Amino acid sequence: MTEPGPARSRSLVAKLALATLLVALALSLLASAYVIAADSRAFRADTLEQIERLQRLVAPPAAEAAYQLNADQAESLVAGLQAFDEIHRAEILDDFGRTLAEVEREGGGASWLGERLFGADRQHERELLHPDLRETNGAVGMLRVELAPDVLAAALIERLRNSVITSVVQAVIVSLVVVLLFYGLMLRPMLRISRAVAGTDPDHPAQWPRPSMGHHADDELGALDRSLDRLLNAFQQGLDARDGARGELKALNEDLERRVVERTRELEAEKLETERALARVDEANRELERSNRLVVESIRYARRIQTAMLPDKHALDGHLDEVQVYWEPLHLVGGDYFWLEAIDGRSVLVAADCTGHGVPGAFITLVLASALDRILHEHRLLEPSAILREMDRLVRSRLRQDGQDSDSDDGLEAAVCVYDPDARTLTFAGVGLPLIMDRAGQVEEIRGVRGGLGYRSLEPAQPVDHVVAVEPGMEFFLITDGAHDHVGGEPPRLFGRRRLRHVLAEKSPRDLAAKIDSVVRVLEDYRGGEPRRDDMTLVAFRPLAADAKNMPRGAAAD
Repeated sequence: MTEPGPARSRSLVAKLALATLLVALALSLLASAYVIAADSRAFRADTLEQIERLQRLVAPPAAEAAYQLNADQAESLVAGLQAFDEIHRAEILDDFGRTLAEVEREGGGASWLGERLFGADRQHERELLHPDLRETNGAVGMLRVELAPDVLAAALIERLRNSVITSVVQAVIVSLVVVLLFYGLMLRPMLRISRAVAGTDPDHPAQWPRPSMGHHADDELGALDRSLDRLLNAFQQGLDARDGARGELKALNEDLERRVVERTRELEAEKLETERALARVDEANRELERSNRLVVESIRYARRIQTAMLPDKHALDGHLDEVQVYWEPLHLVGGDYFWLEAIDGRSVLVAADCTGHGVPGAFITLVLASALDRILHEHRLLEPSAILREMDRLVRSRLRQDGQDSDSDDGLEAAVCVYDPDARTLTFAGVGLPLIMDRAGQVEEIRGVRGGLGYRSLEPAQPVDHVVAVEPGMEFFLITDGAHDHVGGEPPRLFGRRRLRHVLAEKSPRDLAAKIDSVVRVLEDYRGGEPRRDDMTLVAFRPLAADAKNMPRGAAAD
């Protein structure tokens, strides 16, 4: 059964012929556009190069005329430039900007096309340099040349007309020849193959009416014909094998169903085993939660013990005008420690930062608390440097780090202040920690000596006493590293002691409690989403203002 051929309006021949003609015309137009663009660029470049050469040629006599202020010579030069049709206006100016000579053609207005093509290159200026003035600037005037865009556009259009017309005609002729060759060499034999395929019986594809390819037997169309013949014969073999494949497919489906049933049983067994494993994991998690709860409860109890060992924050009430302490370990317990006590009429304030934080740091604070109690109550030491030296000796001894065979290497940094209300002096010594003073909004810092206390690997520190004359209203601050080692900002950076001193100076008018709360808020805002990295302790105090009237003369000096 033969199907009717396609209508002429839907014929592949007509579509290919039309598409080929359109593509050829489009390519010819693109080629013409390229020729126009290339010729335009070449014409513009030639014109600019010609003008540049002309300016270089005219520049020496024009410079001489401008140097001599010779208007006649300048007039002859600009008149000579009128020989070039492309030049609309020429002018020579002296070094004061006055016109020596000028010439201009009539009809200076430019059309839209001329302005579009050559408007940007219309004006040209060249500085006139005289050889006798080389040691100075050398400029004696200016040569100005204005091109005529309409003349240049007309010359360019005349140059392009013949080449564009020739290119379009050639493209049309070539496209027509290509369409005819394409139809004769390819489309006609393909139509024969198409009609033969359309007349093939679907139930007997091997008996298709194979066309004679004639002189196309050895080219690609002949190969297409042979490939179609092999394909239709193979399709016939596929139809013959279809019934056998159906039987095999049925057997395969039965085997697949059997395997699915077996795999389902295996998955059910694996599911039961997984449920048992999950049950064991749940039990392990419950046991871990119990263990974790016991650990947390133990650490909380340790916090109560450590908190109980801290001195009473009101121990110096009546001895100082105001004392405020902010003590916040990184975890439930920490390695920061402070001491407040009044002994023999003097106020002793200590801040210390022990090795590490958490439980290890808390153990070191117990050793420190015991050592401080012995130093102050048994040895009765009230000089800050002596307290620190004895603290170093006792910590080394109690941690057995005073020998070379010790495995531990722990210690602390500390700062000690002793305030004498009778002398109105504050004596400070520090190892690793500073003293910050606020004197009427002027914040100063006394640094402690470098090193540490109690460490096996470090030589004993040599703290130095600093005596400060206390003036009414002065405020003092002992801080540990955790107060200024907050990380924040973008990019992340340490807050630093300098910035902390600046914050203390800004908050100067407030009372100490409000000032510490404000400093803590500033640190938290700076840290943002970054976690805190260390324990933090701030001890702030202000001596009694009433004692100012008893201050002896000359006590303001160290």
